[in-house]
Amino acid sequence: MRRLILCIVCISMVAALGCSQMVTVREDFDEFAPFETFKTYAWMDLPEDVRAVTGQWMRADGLMKSAIEHQMAEKGFTKVDLNGDVLVTYTFGAKDKGTQTVDYSVAYKQEYSNAEVWKTGGGILIIDLVNARTERLAWRGTAHVALNVDPTPEMIEKNINRAVAKIMDQYPPKVQKR
Repeated sequence: MRRLILCIVCISMVAALGCSQMVTVREDFDEFAPFETFKTYAWMDLPEDVRAVTGQWMRADGLMKSAIEHQMAEKGFTKVDLNGDVLVTYTFGAKDKGTQTVDYSVAYKQEYSNAEVWKTGGGILIIDLVNARTERLAWRGTAHVALNVDPTPEMIEKNINRAVAKIMDQYPPKVQKR
């Protein structure tokens, strides 16, 4: 009987993991940025061609901003219209079929360029925090998300909230004391 229960529990766990969508996150940051002084933020506007890979995902802009604002508040940030300690922006892209390569290159004061590749049903969400005083990238969080090919609006919102939360779990970065 005990083996049967253990077997049922194991099968249930595997089934639950198979149904969930995978989110892989990572971060990159300026180890000299004064993260402890960042208390306020404002939104940074980027050109439309940098904002999203596919037009269909531009509809999710309000959801993205809402999720990011919620997580920023959870981290103790206060939103301001102007003169925030950091400027926040995001980039999101998705591809339903085939392989997609995105080369996003955003110039703050230095050139920061990177290329991302994902397979069918995948997407990438990038959240940048730019030090407003120096205009240099202070922190970047990235999530690679496995997407359903034909998601419902509820699934999109849930995936956005989950990806943003996982990215922001990495902030503030663990900087080695010198």
